[in-house]
Amino acid sequence: MEIKQKGISPSTWHSEVTCPYCKAVLKIFVNDISIRTKPRRNFWGTKKLVTFFIVECGECKHPIKLERESLPEPIVDYLYDHRKAKHFIEDFFECYFS
Repeated sequence: MEIKQKGISPSTWHSEVTCPYCKAVLKIFVNDISIRTKPRRNFWGTKKLVTFFIVECGECKHPIKLERESLPEPIVDYLYDHRKAKHFIEDFFECYFS
């Protein structure tokens, strides 16, 4: 068997993002992305959990939200499997007790 084109792998994946604040063009890798989950309530008070994929700009330090649709599925799966414990615990308490 011959591999004509390699698939998407967390060890080799990268993408370019432009910071909306300082307009810096960033080359991001999978380890630069963090996942945050926050509760959102609608008008009637019903709670819904919303997940954000965030990168911090290396130039101005502002958070940049990435759309889930802009990330390949293997990268999203990897991010969920390797979620930072600190963020997971913070998000759990915020979602559970809000």
